[in-house]
Amino acid sequence: MALTGFSKRGSHLAWNDVRLACWSRLVTGKNGETMNPLQLSSTMKEAMTQQRSVMATLFSPEEFTEIRRFARAVDAIAYKPPNASGSSYGVDSFARSHRQNHQPAYDQSGGRTSFANAAASKLGLVDS
Repeated sequence: MALTGFSKRGSHLAWNDVRLACWSRLVTGKNGETMNPLQLSSTMKEAMTQQRSVMATLFSPEEFTEIRRFARAVDAIAYKPPNASGSSYGVDSFARSHRQNHQPAYDQSGGRTSFANAAASKLGLVDS
C-alpha cells in the first residue's frame, strides 16, 4: 500500500502505525485498559463481520488468519453466565471459590465444615 509524501520506508512505518492503531482500538476499552474476554470476543466478532473489508485491507491474509485464531481462543475463554444478573450466579461463584479455598478442610472432614461436624457429633450422628 503506497502512501504519497513518504519515502518507501516511511510509508511502510506509517502504514504499520495505522494497523497498530486499528488493533489497539479493537483490544482496548474506553478506560484505556485491555478489554475483558467477553468484551474482546464481542468486539472481535464485530470487526470480523461488520468491518471485514477494513480488516482485509489493513492486514495480510496470514495476519488475518492469526487474528481469527486469536478471536476463536478469546471466544473459548469468554464465559457469559446464563443468569448473570441473578443472585444464583453470585451464590454459585461464591460456593466454588469457597470450596477451592477450603478444599483441605473439606477433605479432612468428609465434606463437612467444623460447625457441621460439631452439630452431627452433638446429635450422635457421627463419632466425635
